[in-house]
Amino acid sequence: MTDNLVMYAILALDSYNRGYDKGLDVAGNQLGDATVLNIAEPTDSQSVAFYASAYNWNGQTVISYRGTNVTTASSFWGDVWNGYGVGAGSPLGAQASDAIQYFHLISGPISRARRHRRRQLAISPDHRHRSLSWRRARR
Repeated sequence: MTDNLVMYAILALDSYNRGYDKGLDVAGNQLGDATVLNIAEPTDSQSVAFYASAYNWNGQTVISYRGTNVTTASSFWGDVWNGYGVGAGSPLGAQASDAIQYFHLISGPISRARRHRRRQLAISPDHRHRSLSWRRARR
C-alpha cells in the first residue's frame, strides 16, 4: 500500500511539470512504470486555471488533478474566481466543471447502475501538493 501511495504522490507531482505553467521541462511519456496518456484537457482549462494529466499505471488509469499553482497574479485570481468556491463546497466552479469533463473524456459517462457494477473509483488525496489523484480499477 505504501508503494502505491508513493507512486500516486509522484504522479500528482508530475502533473505540475506538464502542460502550461509547468515547473520543469519534462521530456517523454514514461515515468517509471507509468505511461502518460495523451488526453487533451477541456478548451477553457488555462483561462480557468485548471490542469490535469492522466497516466496508465499498474493496469489502472490514474488522473492527477493539479492543485493551486500560483505563479503570477493572474493565476492567483484565476484560482480565486474559478476554484476557491469548489474548495468551500460549491460544485458550480469552472474548475469543477473542467475536472468532471476531463474525467468523462477518459472514462466516458458512467450511468449509476454501471458505476456500481463495473467500476470502482478511489480518491487518493495528496494534501502536500493540493492535488487529487483518481484511479479507476479495471475488471
